[in-house]
Amino acid sequence: MSKTELSAKPPNTTLCPYTNVDKAAPPDGATKRPGDSTSESQYWRYDVSKKKQKHGDGGGDRLCFKFVSSGSCPRGNQCQFRHDEEASEQYSRGVCFDFLNKGKCEKGPDCNFKHSLQEEGDRSASRAASSNRSKECWFCLSSPNVESHLITSVGEYYYCALAKGPLTPDHVLIMPIEHTPNTLSLPLECEKELERLQSSFKAYFKKQGKEAVFFEWVFKRGSHANLQVVPIPSSRASAVRDIFNLAADKLGFKLTMVKEGRQALRTQFDRSCSLFYVEVPGGDILSHVIEENEKFPAQFGREVLAGLLNIADRADWRNCKVDKEEETKMVERFKNGFQEYDPNQ
Repeated sequence: MSKTELSAKPPNTTLCPYTNVDKAAPPDGATKRPGDSTSESQYWRYDVSKKKQKHGDGGGDRLCFKFVSSGSCPRGNQCQFRHDEEASEQYSRGVCFDFLNKGKCEKGPDCNFKHSLQEEGDRSASRAASSNRSKECWFCLSSPNVESHLITSVGEYYYCALAKGPLTPDHVLIMPIEHTPNTLSLPLECEKELERLQSSFKAYFKKQGKEAVFFEWVFKRGSHANLQVVPIPSSRASAVRDIFNLAADKLGFKLTMVKEGRQALRTQFDRSCSLFYVEVPGGDILSHVIEENEKFPAQFGREVLAGLLNIADRADWRNCKVDKEEETKMVERFKNGFQEYDPNQ
C-alpha cells in the first residue's frame, strides 16, 4: 500500500467529538419548534389568553380586593393590583379572598369563608348568605344601610369615614372593607395598609398641633370592626395614659402595657375573647382582655377622651348627631385638609 493510501482518511471514520463542525442547516420548509428557544416565553405552561383578567398599568400579581368583592374598581387601569373576573366569581360563591390571593388563609378553621374552589351550583346559597350579612351591617360598603356620604377615603383593604355623632369634628373611623369583627386578625397585607393610614393621620394632626389616639373595642360576637381615631391637643398628650389607667381603676380592672405595639398585640390576641385596647401618643398600647361575664362599657374609649377634653356631654354619640347636610360639609372640610396626607390618593 502506498504512502498516499496510508495517510488518506477512511470514508467510515467516526468524527472527533471535540472538532468544531458547522451545524447543518434545516431542510427547506422546516420550522423551528417554539419550545427549542430559551428566549421565548413558555406560554404552553399557562394559557393566559383563556383567563378573563383585566390588569391595571401596574401589572401586579396580587388580586384587587375591591374588584374581587364587587366586580369593579374605581381605579380602573391605574390600579396596581390584578382584576380577575374568575376570582370575583369564586368570591361570590363564598371562597376566601386570602385563599384566592395567596393559596392559603392564616385564619384557618376560624375563617368564615371556604378554602376550596366552588362549582356553579354552590353559588346561590353563598351569595344569599353574604348578601343578608351585608344588608344587616352599617359598615359594609355593599350594604344599603351604609352612610356613604361620611366616607372620606377608600383603600385596598380599609376605608375611612367620619364618625356618626363625632366626639370632635375630625373624629374618624378606620374600617376594613371585608366584613370582619376586628382589625387584629387580618393578614399582614392589611396590617401594612393600616400602618400607612395611622402614620398619615398622625402627620396630619401633628401639623395642627394635635396628637392622634387610636382605640378599638373588639367584641368576640361583634360584626364589623372599626378602629377609632380621635385627635387631642398636643398639650394633653402626656395625660392620656394616666387618665385611661385612672378610669380603668375606677371600673375595677387594670390596663396592661403591650410592648412592641400592634405586632405583639396581634400575636397575643385570642379570638375567643373580647378585648379593648388604646394606642396612646408615642405608640404605646394599653389593653384589657374582657372576661365572659364582665360588664365592660362599650363606649369606654370615647367616654375617657370626652373627660380628657372636658366635653363630657359629648360622651354619648347620640347627643352629637347633626343632619346629613352638616355631615356632608364636615366630610368635605376634612377631605380637603387630609388630601395631601391620604395614602389612597
